[in-house]
Amino acid sequence: MKILSLIQVTIQFSCIILLALMYKQMHLAGLIFIIAGSALGFVAIWQMRKSRLSILPEITKGATLINSGLYSVIRHPMYLAVILASLGLAINSNSYLSIVILFILVIDLFFKSNREEKLLEKEFIEYAIYKKKTNKIIPGVY
Repeated sequence: MKILSLIQVTIQFSCIILLALMYKQMHLAGLIFIIAGSALGFVAIWQMRKSRLSILPEITKGATLINSGLYSVIRHPMYLAVILASLGLAINSNSYLSIVILFILVIDLFFKSNREEKLLEKEFIEYAIYKKKTNKIIPGVY
């Protein structure tokens, strides 16, 4: 199913690039979301550095389950980071089309995270317990 993963990643990056290209004017709210998303993303990547990080949902050989730091609160902080930064880009585009693109991105990340979690459950026995202790993307909510 690697083709599905490639499609999901292509949709993800296409949406982000389109939102960045639609930039019109910097708004403070947009800037705040971009900075928050970027900071969250950097921290999530830093904490994930020893796990054999991949942009594809498939688990890489020798991967380890990270469940500390940000990952002790939510299972997909990088997806939250992408959503926050992309929301900032959408705000700065001042366009209804950007809302549609953002919606497509969120739906894509929803399906991508579902696939990733199924693969993680197969790879790591402890993932089911970890899943019960954490929220998926939004702390305390979902």
